[in-house]
Amino acid sequence: LSLSPYVIGLSGRDIRTHDVDTSHLPELRPLIPPSIRVMMMDPLKTLDEVHQVVSMGVDALVVDETLLENEAQRESLHKALRRIPEKSQENPFTPDS
Repeated sequence: LSLSPYVIGLSGRDIRTHDVDTSHLPELRPLIPPSIRVMMMDPLKTLDEVHQVVSMGVDALVVDETLLENEAQRESLHKALRRIPEKSQENPFTPDS
């Protein structure tokens, strides 16, 4: 990359139709250096989508409120999110050295 971003947001949203297709995102994630944090910008509506995005190695994601509607879904979401490895707790806007 010729830029030095601290965070890159990935999106699978078609801006014409607003449909979301995340099938191409696993190909994009490996192109981003590990020192740059990655956020999935589209609200994830299913646990399968959360698992897919977590397995890609993202640092942050947005979930749809439907995943928080009942205790079982919240617990499943919590388990899925525990799979995201923690990075340094230092200032997130300071690039990793």
